[in-house]
Amino acid sequence: MDNDYINLAVAICIGLLIGIERGWNSRHKIEGERVAGVRTFSLIGILGAITGFFTKQYGIIVFVVIFLSLSALVVAGYILSAKKSFSDKGMTTEIASLITLLLSTTSAIGYPMIAAGGAVILVSFLGLKKYLHDWVASLKKEELLASLKLLLLSLVVLPLLPDKDYGKVGTINPYEVGWMVVLIAGVSFIGYIGVKLAGAKKGLSITAIFGGLASSTAVAISFAKLAKQHKNIQRILASGVILASSIMFPRILLEVAVVNSNLLPLVIVPVSFMFLICLITTWKLWRSLKLQDEKTDQLKLKNPFEIMSALKFGLILMVVMYLSQVIESTVGDKGIYLLSFISGVVDVDAITLSLSQMSLNGLSSNMAAQGIIIAAITNTIFKFGFFMIVAKTKKLLFTGLTMIVAGFLGLYLTSLYLQ
Repeated sequence: MDNDYINLAVAICIGLLIGIERGWNSRHKIEGERVAGVRTFSLIGILGAITGFFTKQYGIIVFVVIFLSLSALVVAGYILSAKKSFSDKGMTTEIASLITLLLSTTSAIGYPMIAAGGAVILVSFLGLKKYLHDWVASLKKEELLASLKLLLLSLVVLPLLPDKDYGKVGTINPYEVGWMVVLIAGVSFIGYIGVKLAGAKKGLSITAIFGGLASSTAVAISFAKLAKQHKNIQRILASGVILASSIMFPRILLEVAVVNSNLLPLVIVPVSFMFLICLITTWKLWRSLKLQDEKTDQLKLKNPFEIMSALKFGLILMVVMYLSQVIESTVGDKGIYLLSFISGVVDVDAITLSLSQMSLNGLSSNMAAQGIIIAAITNTIFKFGFFMIVAKTKKLLFTGLTMIVAGFLGLYLTSLYLQ
């Protein structure tokens, strides 16, 4: 019973919240010209609460009757209002009132968190009207097409890919490959939007941070393409690759701690060494960026949706996944180092989780820890090497070599300490 009261209270508050936004938006209109405000939306919230309560008692027919009745009132009110005014009249408030009824009813029937989340999203869209209109007005044709392609790939094509393993010896999962392709394409697009909105320095740095949370490899591939096209921002892009790479190391420690905390003493020193090198180098590169870099804020980027680069990487991923499974099935524990080396080219998370789990089932802890560090080093070599080859630069060479030395030095010091 207490939950019912909470659900009803949330339903009423939803109407009040949306009503406040609508009332504030039409605050300059005189009385009689406002379609709906705080009182109207609050009443709709109460109506939704009552609707949900009786729908639980008597079935969906109650909701259908009330929703259709409110829809008829809204349509009638819109027609009468439109006849009084020859200006272009939108239907935002009318649609918002129907959504308010839906959200309030959703809360009342037992889903208050979903309803409250929907209300916050609705109010956010209503409140950001000016910014959304300005953004749409500034949108170019290629940017619109890129957005549609990315949505098509991620929301239509990706869910259709089978999420199961194929192959007798080597295992390939089409969904995992497709997810990586979407991720790389998404990072490229986010980087484009970030540069456009915040300038090269800030936009690409933000992209590196959030892209690195998902895949620093995807960031490196996307930034390498940009660096090839725009030599004048290579330093910014290089610092972005290092910054994205730095996020990989805390993630490794977290995964080891969750799966097998006994491995932490074996990996924490080399991982921390490599992490510190990333932070120090990123800080030095960031400070060395001069004022003229800000001139790149108006940089004209091309091809915001780099699907071909993502597809090529997807093919590489399929080959790596196949070889990893062949080595594991034919060589066994003796091939752990080779497996770590190959797997680390594309993804560190998978091999980290696998080796951490395998160390609980008989694999030597030292071998597991060494495999994880080898994968991290391999991934660093691949990312930095790919960037330097594609962009035709040596900006990451010193940092990459330093990180490799730091990783092996950390392993050596750890082995001495634990002897």
